[in-house]
Amino acid sequence: MKGTNSILLIISVLLLCIGCNMSNTNRYLGSDLPPSEPGKCYAKCLLPAISGMDTIAYLPIYTGDHPETVEMAEYVVREAGKTSKWEKVKRDGCHSAKKDDCLVWCLKEVNISKIAVNYVLDTLATKEYELQAVVQPILNEEGKTAWKTVLCEKDIKPDTYLRIAKELNNRGYISNTQYLKYNGDLSKELKAALINFQKDNYLPIGQLDIETLRALGYMD
Repeated sequence: MKGTNSILLIISVLLLCIGCNMSNTNRYLGSDLPPSEPGKCYAKCLLPAISGMDTIAYLPIYTGDHPETVEMAEYVVREAGKTSKWEKVKRDGCHSAKKDDCLVWCLKEVNISKIAVNYVLDTLATKEYELQAVVQPILNEEGKTAWKTVLCEKDIKPDTYLRIAKELNNRGYISNTQYLKYNGDLSKELKAALINFQKDNYLPIGQLDIETLRALGYMD
């Protein structure tokens, strides 16, 4: 534990393959209408599973080399037990040539492990400790969606995808070889890199939303 600045304890969550559906008309139920700010475009997106981190405790964590000489206590973040998660599985009897046509979401029960942190019980007995944060993810409700501002089709210029590819290349999501071969369209490789970037940064996934573009440095 020596030299550690913080403890990051993340309870397992299901990161779904998320996408957004663009809409050019207001054919929605009354309470489901997108915002109506002129000049902006919106897509209803499934939100990322994690929207941030919440500090649940500050604990004196031992930083010395002889923990056996210090009285320790255990802070339980989560007890062992069972939970459920959604998984995509193949539907029986489906013979469609398209793989996605045969996939359905199923709720499955899974075992979860105990998560605990050992900390110094008596801080007067040693100076070899640091106060460190214990955090856990703030989870969005499974399947929760929201309207997000996205780049309008009229604003997608010839060099838009090229600039995005460059930013993803700079961050290691596209290799130099891939970038040198890139021809400027929305290729499978570019979309996969974009989705990986969005997942890693808790962003709406699958579209050119403004949050993602700002995170990439594409927009001020």
